[in-house]
Amino acid sequence: MSDNFSKNIRKKTFRAKEMLLETLGKADRTIDESFEENASNFNRQQKNFDRLQHELLNYIQCLKAVTQASRGYYDAVRETYDNDWTGAEHVKAITHSLELLWDEYAEKLTEHSLNPLNVYCSQFVDLKAKIAKRGRKLVDYDGARHAYQSLKNNSKKPEDAKLLKAEQDLESARQKYGSLNSALSEELPVLYDGRYAFLVNHLQTLFTAESSFHCDSVKLLTEMQNVVTPKIHLKDSALNANRVDEAANMKVADGDKIDVERSSSGATKPTLGEIRANSNENNPFSSDTDESPRTSNTPPAPAQVQNGVMPSAEEGDKAEQGAPIYPDLTTLRVLYKVRATHRYTAEDTDELSFEAGEVILVVPYDDPDEQDDGWLMGVKEATGQKGVFPANFTKPF
Repeated sequence: MSDNFSKNIRKKTFRAKEMLLETLGKADRTIDESFEENASNFNRQQKNFDRLQHELLNYIQCLKAVTQASRGYYDAVRETYDNDWTGAEHVKAITHSLELLWDEYAEKLTEHSLNPLNVYCSQFVDLKAKIAKRGRKLVDYDGARHAYQSLKNNSKKPEDAKLLKAEQDLESARQKYGSLNSALSEELPVLYDGRYAFLVNHLQTLFTAESSFHCDSVKLLTEMQNVVTPKIHLKDSALNANRVDEAANMKVADGDKIDVERSSSGATKPTLGEIRANSNENNPFSSDTDESPRTSNTPPAPAQVQNGVMPSAEEGDKAEQGAPIYPDLTTLRVLYKVRATHRYTAEDTDELSFEAGEVILVVPYDDPDEQDDGWLMGVKEATGQKGVFPANFTKPF
């Protein structure tokens, strides 16, 4: 035990003396430029991959923290979302699936990215120890070489025992240094040249796992959004037909019903003249001697046909008087209703003005190409006025 200790002390003393002489320039040092370049590349490679390993470990730890936070949040969502609300069971199932996605993502990064990186970086520890040992053997070799050279220059006998011993030590030091130096000169370039292939494979694995996680998350979150979003029931043609039938059966006077004439595209309202004529026929106070207004022999101008529907007499009277013509609500194709959340004043002739709380029936555009983003075509339920309006001033119900 004491012999080994004293031997190590002598080695360390010898190496320290040799390194001091080389530093002071009193002894030459063996230089291998090729190995120095390989060692420099190795040190840079180790530094970069050690940082990559550290940052990935930190990334996964933060990911696990987010996973735990998301688990708590989704648990709160399940407690808050009442069982009798829309798609309650579906919402709970989706949140559980999201939790599993987070867990699976963290496991994939650990197993397929961090663990291989840890194995790769473990090579640096062994090689760094070999490089340090090679440095010590180089100092031993230089020291043995200098000792042999000094004895050879000062020895008077060619076969001096000390000189022979120094020569043996030199040969032993040369073999140890040369063997280690050759091995490192082969290993270091191979490791350095293989860094690109390893990094590419590492990034592909990590990005594939991340991409898969985000794609699956988007699908589940979109499904969740569709489940919790209230459905808007569209007005179908059957409902519109019922409205027409109700309008046709409305009682106007003394319980009599007015027959509604229907065109090829829908029903038309009874004219004002017909209503008055029917009322006068049943009115006992009407006089037969009343003069009826004279009619001109000139035939009336043909009415304009719009969208294949002849306008009613009432609409014709309004057009002649310059009054606005509003669409028949019973024949409209209503998509859904909205309620105004803010007041809006029309800035153009084709826009609607409305107050907060007014109900507007949303209808299709006559020409879909004229539709602008953020604008809807609608008819005010109270007045029947038709025009475009900004969607963000309303909300569906």
